[in-house]
Amino acid sequence: MARPIPVVCYEVEVFSGTSTLQDGQQEAISATARRLRGSLIGFTYGRWIFILLMPIPLVFEIIPVNRNIYEFNIKMESIMRLEDFPTVLIQKKSLVPHISQQPAHAEKGAPRAAYIPLPPPSKEPTEILDIDKDTPDKHVPRDPRLIRLTGIHPFNVEPPLTSLYDEGFLTSPELFYVRNHGSVPEVRQADIPDWQLSVEGLVQSPLVLNLAQILTEFEQITAPITLVCAGNRRKEQNQVRKSKGFSWGAAGVSTALFTGPLISSILQRAKLLPGAKYVCMEGADKLPNGCYGTSIKLNWAMDPNKRIMLAHKMNGEPLRPDHGRPLRAVVPGQIAWRLANIEYPEDKYREVDQNLYGGKIDMSWQETCFCWCFWSLKISTTELEGSDGILVRAMDEAMNIQPRNMYWSVLGMMNNPWFCVAITKQDGYLRFEHPTQPALIPGGWMERVKRNGGDLVNGNWGAMVEGCEKPAVMEGPKIDLKKPGLNITISLENFRRHQIGPQPWFALEGEVYDGTAFLNEHPGGAQSILSAAGLDITEEFMAIHSETAKAMMSDYHIGSLDLSSQETLKNDTNESALSPSREVFLNSKFWAPSSLRSKTVVSPDSRLFTFRLSHGSQFLGLPVGNHVMLKIDDPSTGETIIRAYTPISKQDSRGTIDILVKLYPSTPNHPNGGKMTTAMDKLPLGAVVKFKGPIGKFEYLGNGEVLLNEKKRYVQSFHMICAGSGITPIFQILRAVIEDPEDRTSCVVLDGNRTEADILCRAELDDFMTENSNGKCRIVHTLTQPSSAWTGRKGRISEDLLLEYVPVNAKGNVNSLVLVCGPEALEVAVKNILLSMGWNECDLIFF
Repeated sequence: MARPIPVVCYEVEVFSGTSTLQDGQQEAISATARRLRGSLIGFTYGRWIFILLMPIPLVFEIIPVNRNIYEFNIKMESIMRLEDFPTVLIQKKSLVPHISQQPAHAEKGAPRAAYIPLPPPSKEPTEILDIDKDTPDKHVPRDPRLIRLTGIHPFNVEPPLTSLYDEGFLTSPELFYVRNHGSVPEVRQADIPDWQLSVEGLVQSPLVLNLAQILTEFEQITAPITLVCAGNRRKEQNQVRKSKGFSWGAAGVSTALFTGPLISSILQRAKLLPGAKYVCMEGADKLPNGCYGTSIKLNWAMDPNKRIMLAHKMNGEPLRPDHGRPLRAVVPGQIAWRLANIEYPEDKYREVDQNLYGGKIDMSWQETCFCWCFWSLKISTTELEGSDGILVRAMDEAMNIQPRNMYWSVLGMMNNPWFCVAITKQDGYLRFEHPTQPALIPGGWMERVKRNGGDLVNGNWGAMVEGCEKPAVMEGPKIDLKKPGLNITISLENFRRHQIGPQPWFALEGEVYDGTAFLNEHPGGAQSILSAAGLDITEEFMAIHSETAKAMMSDYHIGSLDLSSQETLKNDTNESALSPSREVFLNSKFWAPSSLRSKTVVSPDSRLFTFRLSHGSQFLGLPVGNHVMLKIDDPSTGETIIRAYTPISKQDSRGTIDILVKLYPSTPNHPNGGKMTTAMDKLPLGAVVKFKGPIGKFEYLGNGEVLLNEKKRYVQSFHMICAGSGITPIFQILRAVIEDPEDRTSCVVLDGNRTEADILCRAELDDFMTENSNGKCRIVHTLTQPSSAWTGRKGRISEDLLLEYVPVNAKGNVNSLVLVCGPEALEVAVKNILLSMGWNECDLIFF
């Protein structure tokens, strides 16, 4: 037996006349049929003639709903499947959609028609994209036009801005933006009627409703609603200063007709108890951090003006997987005011009191606005040519004006300053440039202004105001990290094959590099490259490497990643995989968060920073002689800074890490001072920083055994040379030797500073000398600005001092190592002197 299938009429042509066709109307119907290139079914009812486009022969019956609108049950052949009958029955823009309305007080003559916007033609994707086939979303077909903002997975996308605009007032599901926190649940069609919604908490009658009950036992409402991500236009904020969110462009906004019951009607059935103030909503799918949820005020949920609903349809069709299939909560926002020549389609829905997509359109009594509006303003080319840009500013019905300037926030939410489109003149043409492009797509005037040294937050959209600011400091020539002429795309799968193994690949600015040939030459040891394998290390590489190191990268360049792979790597930190209860704090691949517990003044320009680990019994996990990477956000500028440090914490300490640093204030020669140490000194207690490690090519195993570039070696003595805060790696190794009574390795330390107050760890160093009764440790301090009471060595660490305490080394002697840490000038001078004294370069270790 054929089953009735409800079909929505998208295109209706209205003709005046009686219940029978009048002269000329048959010709009009035929003309419409030719224009639509399909078969038309015409029928009459009273003074109205309706024409429906049907793709196949159908038998239909008219079911009166009210005096104006009629639904049709189309009885199809039993061999036809439901999915074979398309929801959208017309080709794009073939007719202007409208629903007829009988005027309440019709004048003589032809009746008028009330036009309301209906969705654009929609073509549901049927193919799984190659990019999704190896992800948990491998069951979800998607439109390839969508721009991925967080790489391949999870699926967070916005449409191209032009495509979104071309859709018109309503957005098709395939181009509607998507914000996912995890994978998309796979929902089988047969299981949908049995999906359940539970209402519990401060209610008298807890409910468990299946989807069939929600659709049949509650009044269904259809309403146009604009949804927008709170991170929309975040790319603009990230251009000024990196927030914690990914880079949305300006197209994280879409509008659709949603159908479903108001949440208030469901809550009324549950009978709310006194004291209930909030409605907490939680999804059923499990995410890494639990079920995703949100909450709203109860009085919002119960207010019919808010139109908060549980939607099961979007533009007249069941929700698709990326949009919450089979049921989603929809919380409309509010937008208002109209200027210029504005088309405000939402008001069209207020003019009708009808059913659409199985839900009642009942907005005639509401003034609340849920949707965007389209507007236009004619401007002459002459005016545009004489302008530098177009500024768009909105105002609401309370006369509140959209903010002129950006208000930066840590999460990058609610960015809504005036929208500025720059106008530039090129070869006789006007070029209009938006602020940014979404995700990693290059372009936009903000990127150009920043590259040229402009100030994006000067209140003038980066343009210099004469007399009000200093000339921008132009960036020097950018070093090209790529190999000229190389045009090879490397898949993410192939890239990740090199996370482990003898050929480590890593990514910089979307380019792939093979570090194999540099493993033995890297100043930080092979582990520095191995720890970077399979990762995007752009941030830390650019922060700590010199221009010389950057210029070398083209030699190791092997190809490029596509944009989606780049974004995946950028967001694939896997820091959530670091369990807070783990025994060892450090991880060589991922940043581990820590908070500042205390800050101790050691000297006028030195501080001891103590940071908490994840828990009190946790080991740091740093071998003797290795270092950690420390990443902080400058409290003043928000700039991310990364540097390597050697903690002075003991190996068996738990729960904390101690970092001793020397502050470098601004001077006439160095007006910015030490960027990292200055920023660290501004950190408030409780500030969160991040550590990564261990890194380094040298490790002291004890009893004269060292691991140098992954090769073991035995020594009888260390000659340690340091200055200032360069004492920290020396201190770690020296302490390991001194505190082990079985270790017979001898150590000589030459420590250079300006004044006595600058000698770091002096008390501990003095104790090492006292404890050393068998002469295996000697420490010599030399000062460049000694007081009159100073009786020790004076001056810099010089050739004479080295000749006195470091023996001339006959080539081939492998029983000693020289360990050096200090300013670059000291390291260069010491290296040249020691080489002239016969030392092999392989016996000189610079930290």
